Order: sequence, then C-alpha cells, then structure tokens
Amino acid sequence: MAHLGPDGLSRWRATGQLEVDHHAEGQKRTVHYGLYEDAQRYDSGAVAMRTPTLILQGRQDELVDPAMVERFSAVRDHVTLELLDDDHQLKASLPRVWHATAAFFGVPTG
Repeated sequence: MAHLGPDGLSRWRATGQLEVDHHAEGQKRTVHYGLYEDAQRYDSGAVAMRTPTLILQGRQDELVDPAMVERFSAVRDHVTLELLDDDHQLKASLPRVWHATAAFFGVPTG
C-alpha cells in the first residue's frame, strides 16, 4: 500500500491492525493485517469474468493508483473507465458519478 510507505506497512504487520477513517460513519475503524495478507493471494490481472463493469476513478486518488486502474481497464473491453478530477471519495464529483452510473445502467436522468 503505497500511501502507507514501507514503514507504515511494517508497523501494520507488527501490530496486526491499522486505524483508518471511515468517512461514511465519521469515525475510526480498525483494519486487521489479515485483510492485506489475504489480498496478496489474488491476482486482479488474472480475473477472467466478462461482466460489463463501470469504474469511477479519481485522478488524485491517494489510495488507489489511477495509473494501475487505467492499465487494468485498458486491456478489458468490457470495462468502462471514467476518470474524474477528484480524490478517493469522489465527493466533488457526485453529479458526474450519478450521471455516469445512470447512463451505464440505462436509467433515465431527466
């Protein structure tokens, strides 16, 4: 996890837990290191599903690397990627998120 850096990742591994802001609830939550260990077992590049997928990604996202998402999407013709001038939470882009999601699912917005 790039935003933690090597020292942060080492502390997370040593303590077994990481306190993160849960923005929807407005409080801290504990994420156990086992989640990170489990995630290492999976290769998202090897995913073979073909379900139409919409990804809404902030260009200034500090948690999920936009370049990685672009690479993932570029080689999957069933993936639609919307890059937004926003951060991880996409709060500044809520109208665009709504319109992109509605269009993707064929929901009228008028």
